[in-house]
Amino acid sequence: MSKMNYNNFNKIYWDNLNVLNSIENKVIKDSKKKNKYNSSIKVLNNRKNIKQTTEINFSKIYTAVSLLSLFFLSIILTSSFISSMPAKKNSLFKIINIAEQNPAKILEDFLLFNEDDNSERVISNIFNKVNYFKYRVQKNDTIEKIAKKFKVTSDTILLANNIKKSRNLRAGTLLTIPDQNGRVVIVKNNDSILKFAKIYGISWEKISDANDLESSVIHPGSKLFIPESQMTKYEKNQYYEQIFIWPVKGRITSYFGSRIDPFTGIYGFHTGIDIKCKIGTKVACVKDGKVVFTGYQKVYGNFIMVKHSDNVITTYAHLDKIEVQKNMEIKQGDYLGTVGTSGRTTGPHLHFEVTKNGKYIDPLTFLR
Repeated sequence: MSKMNYNNFNKIYWDNLNVLNSIENKVIKDSKKKNKYNSSIKVLNNRKNIKQTTEINFSKIYTAVSLLSLFFLSIILTSSFISSMPAKKNSLFKIINIAEQNPAKILEDFLLFNEDDNSERVISNIFNKVNYFKYRVQKNDTIEKIAKKFKVTSDTILLANNIKKSRNLRAGTLLTIPDQNGRVVIVKNNDSILKFAKIYGISWEKISDANDLESSVIHPGSKLFIPESQMTKYEKNQYYEQIFIWPVKGRITSYFGSRIDPFTGIYGFHTGIDIKCKIGTKVACVKDGKVVFTGYQKVYGNFIMVKHSDNVITTYAHLDKIEVQKNMEIKQGDYLGTVGTSGRTTGPHLHFEVTKNGKYIDPLTFLR
């Protein structure tokens, strides 16, 4: 056997050792990278889980806090509202909950309150108590002048004194004038505050306050002030003498306006109204006036024309008899003649028409 070269052996050993170390280092390095990657993934997963958990917990906490806040806020508001209310017989709850109570009882609770505890009404007076002044009409006075003097409307003076016609205001007349706008009514049997409130469209609280009522009972014959009430269109027409009485009583068979002519069958215009009644029925003058025409005409037959104030003229046609003469002064309700069938007519009836300044007007506008 030949002798081994030590130097060559040593070289091989170290070479092999270097290779082994290199391999080992690579394995270790790869292992560290893998561990580092796994650690990073684990950290990311942990962060994600923590974030999801935090979001869920925060949502639950926010919802809980909101509900608790609303709960405590409602308690505070309720306590504040209840504490601000005086404990008395006619509490606000009683007034609000009217669906479960008798209206008369509600009214009584409003008017009568417990005086023992010096309590006041829950709802303060919504209207001041009415006060009245006396005024004697002077020469050349008008409703408008008096109203301006007392700072109320003309309607108020007329309604408070039951003045129905303009000519009723005369010098020396003693007027009762309220210090606020409204009307005075006379209480009749079966009247009540709730009834007046419904008729005049005003709350019963205002009526009770204006009259300083201490009870819901109102007695027939007593006067009651209705605040804020104004004259109706009918009352205005009546005051300015634009209201007519009916010339005859009967059923209207043909109204004012367009219609088919019963004789020609052609669509035409009916200038008045036809009131069916028996032959011989007396015809009354609808308003004070002066007779300006009596005579006969082919279509109207026997007819009468009466002139009234404001250039209003009324016509009464198809009469059987005429009982007045031209230029006669006529009062409302005076008889002018009788119903007949003269002229162009299909049967006994009164043709009644109204013109103002030469223009035809629906008679039902004036008839009451």
